[in-house]
Amino acid sequence: MSRIKRRGDLIPTLPSWVPPEAWSGWLEMRRAKRVPSTERALAVALAKLGRLAAAGEDPEKVIDQSTERGWTTFWPYRDTAAPLPAAERRNADVARRWAGRKP
Repeated sequence: MSRIKRRGDLIPTLPSWVPPEAWSGWLEMRRAKRVPSTERALAVALAKLGRLAAAGEDPEKVIDQSTERGWTTFWPYRDTAAPLPAAERRNADVARRWAGRKP
């Protein structure tokens, strides 16, 4: 893997589809958490990000989500404004049970 040196760190050369600003922010968060950013760790993270991008995920949203939540890896983007289906079902069940109670 080819590398570039930035601020004393060896980081992999980024593919063109990786937004450099988002990537830098994610690396900064990793440094702040004192999580080692070894060459292997970054290569694995880039590979996972590549798989997510190939599945249709927006790399910038995925990276920013991980940065915001303090994650040291990448997960599919999830819009937190949309409730989870399981939570909706559970809330509806609780509401039905509560509505059936006598005061």
